[in-house]
Amino acid sequence: MSSCFPPFANCAKDEFTHIGGKLELDGTDITKSRVEASIDAATINTREPQRDAHLKSADFLDVEEVSDLELQVDSGLQKG
Repeated sequence: MSSCFPPFANCAKDEFTHIGGKLELDGTDITKSRVEASIDAATINTREPQRDAHLKSADFLDVEEVSDLELQVDSGLQKG
């Protein structure tokens, strides 16, 4: 994951070091497939400790209250 924050053009190579996911693929009907992803928000690493602390704060990811970022997609998948 890369990020840039205009107008400062402060670009960084960011990463989360603990991620997981699952893909359930229906080979006969993709519309019945599912995707799940989970990211441990506290594992953000921008290689800048001060930036990491700010991103983990309540201003952004609020890792004290929301430790995992989760995504589930079980509809909206289309053929073609």
